[in-house]
Amino acid sequence: MEPSNIRNHKIDNAKGLFIILVLLAHTPPILTINNISIEFKMLIHCTIMPAFFFFSGMLSKNPIKRADKAIKNLLIPYVLFSILSVFFNQIRHGLDWNIQTFNLFLPKGFMWYLGALFWMVLLLPHIIKFRYPILIASVVSFVASLFLQDAYEYCALGIAFSMFPMFLLGYYVPVDFYQKYSKVLFFAGGVIGIIGIIALTMNGNIYFRFRPHFYHQYINEEFIKFLCFGFATLIVLMVVCVLPNKVTFLTTIGKNSILVYVFHEYIYSFIGHLFDIDNDYLDLLIATTVSILVSYFLSRHFFVTLYTSITTPINKLLLKWEQ
Repeated sequence: MEPSNIRNHKIDNAKGLFIILVLLAHTPPILTINNISIEFKMLIHCTIMPAFFFFSGMLSKNPIKRADKAIKNLLIPYVLFSILSVFFNQIRHGLDWNIQTFNLFLPKGFMWYLGALFWMVLLLPHIIKFRYPILIASVVSFVASLFLQDAYEYCALGIAFSMFPMFLLGYYVPVDFYQKYSKVLFFAGGVIGIIGIIALTMNGNIYFRFRPHFYHQYINEEFIKFLCFGFATLIVLMVVCVLPNKVTFLTTIGKNSILVYVFHEYIYSFIGHLFDIDNDYLDLLIATTVSILVSYFLSRHFFVTLYTSITTPINKLLLKWEQ
């Protein structure tokens, strides 16, 4: 059985905060070049996805059980919502359906996260049998950037190998880590992480389109990626430590963060016109408000039911085949 404290309010609150930042990162004020500080933008971009792979690892303390449910919880949603994304974009843009343009092995929209996480969950029970699994994952992550150039996005394999060290790091960090040391220590570490990413940006090591999970053409960018992993980990630990261990506005958002992530693509494709105001900082205020409201809306019970109704029939069909 999984430890009873795996799903605690601190982790859910932290996931709620970071999924709001994910939605904020996908708004025009953060995605485009404007007067908003590049350091602020890169602090978000270099932290949010490493944070979610870290949390996914932290919530995989029973790796065999998690791997057994990987098809049901990750692969099936990946396939279904990839297909749905294609249909949605075809309808929205008034395009004719062309089966030749559809390739399920290339992630659609934001589905690369589910695909990459699927491979990580499957690999976890095997890699932890070795000595120094994080070191092994780091070497593989580094080497994969050199040899998966043409297949980096194929089935999200390149991203899975690239981000696997963060997932493993989360797996080995105890869920109750904040009880073992002083909050001041974690707060200081978080400040160091923030300063580190800002310094890398100011020094030109992190540029506008740099993302830890993107393919990196040059070896030095891979070293920067690992620095971002370290700084992002310090920030995540600080956020978990300072957030309350009780139900808050963020808790349900965090518990249902995967729903927010999956469904926000369909809503965000229609709200770009909200950011037509000729004031970058007012646009940022609107974007932040929209990100909070959409995260809250998509985490409600209706979308839990909708998500289940989409994935359950396929899961039942697979269960019959297994029998």
